[in-house]
Amino acid sequence: MDAIAHALPHQFARRAATAQFMVDLESYYTGFLEGKSTREIVDMPIPPDHLDHAAVEDCRSISAMVALVRQTVYQVSWDAVDYANDVSKAALPNPDVEARLMAKYPPLIPCAEVICRQDDNLPLIVGPAIVTDVKGRILLWSLPQVLSDTRQAKILRDTRLLEGQMTIEEPEPGAKVTKGWRTVSTFYSKNGEWISGSTLLYPAGYQQGHVGSNFNPAPSADVRTTRAADWMAAFEENGGILDGILAMTHPKLYEAAQKATETIWREHSDSRAIMATWPSCFSALQVIINRSTLGHCDCHGAPGWFDLLVTLGTYGKKAVLELHGLGISLPYNAGTIVPLSSKLLLHGVPKVRGERVCYAFYMHSAILGHFNVPVDAVTYSEARRPRDHVLGHLTEHAVAERLRTLGLSTDLPRGDLGTSAHVKHKADGDGKDGDGGSEDTGSMGGGDDEDVEMKD
Repeated sequence: MDAIAHALPHQFARRAATAQFMVDLESYYTGFLEGKSTREIVDMPIPPDHLDHAAVEDCRSISAMVALVRQTVYQVSWDAVDYANDVSKAALPNPDVEARLMAKYPPLIPCAEVICRQDDNLPLIVGPAIVTDVKGRILLWSLPQVLSDTRQAKILRDTRLLEGQMTIEEPEPGAKVTKGWRTVSTFYSKNGEWISGSTLLYPAGYQQGHVGSNFNPAPSADVRTTRAADWMAAFEENGGILDGILAMTHPKLYEAAQKATETIWREHSDSRAIMATWPSCFSALQVIINRSTLGHCDCHGAPGWFDLLVTLGTYGKKAVLELHGLGISLPYNAGTIVPLSSKLLLHGVPKVRGERVCYAFYMHSAILGHFNVPVDAVTYSEARRPRDHVLGHLTEHAVAERLRTLGLSTDLPRGDLGTSAHVKHKADGDGKDGDGGSEDTGSMGGGDDEDVEMKD
């Protein structure tokens, strides 16, 4: 193997250093939050030299938020491993199948209430939180408005480099409304300040229907463009920070992702030119602009693996991520990040007014398998706190106060995060009552089994 294949690109090391800095920061902040004495807490981690002041502050505020989130846990009554064995393989839900699944695996609110709210908004969990199964396996993290305004602006500025390759398709005459919903114009808003559409980026992957040992992974067509090359070069700092979020929320998946990127670089010459500047530990990324998203599950990873959903834009403060099987919604305002098990959890985003940009990062198990990356031990991320030691519901005021105690001057989370309605906090009793909202909820769809590399 030639020498160049052994020498990892410098940007790999920079992103890894950013991620490790954030992991160390979270450990540092957790010590304070758990009431450890100053003798027990290590010194504030020193940032890597390549990060400027703004990036360091973003790393600190995000890591502190993750440390805070661990203190608010909602717990379902069932085992995620059992649930994974019963969940449908279809991308879009079949209503009868979902009803039987919900009866066996109850949501966080009564099933009858979920059914009554079929055409309305589900109860909103306020503020940052984790949802786990009965054994403490983490199903999702909610990090509302965790990105600073300056970080959001930087990501949006970089996204402009990709905007020219956003594409949509026209629906086939007479086809079901849900057919091709991920790409057809029906589900996209008309162009405004941004060109509506999506683009699929991966350095090594399979075209639809071409998965298996008979096919050789190759870069996506969209990632080979000049626009994508410019975006990758610009996105490195953002990518390192997002890698850090995965490293904190799912360490084993992060380690496997790092191993995969290094292996692809060293062993797969077809992808090496792209890998030199690929700005993420994730194996694939979908960038989506101005699409409402039907409730769906994804088919690319393993049940406990996380996608990383990042939402940005000018669409106001009433967007939600709906999780029908859990009976809840999450705040999905601009600057929010949600790591979640997209293969297990039915998730969708109703239509919003204004412009919305989504980054959906994910891992493809077939790619990790092709490059012999060990993944048997990469299952679920585990909650650190025993159920009876989980602290109470984090209100906006509580978040701000606790961040201030950590020496962080921040306005995260900002604005109205909504209110929760009848969501039972499994550790500390009931949440507050009320109802959050978004404007125009899309249909939940109907059993159209499409395994397409499109996300959100």
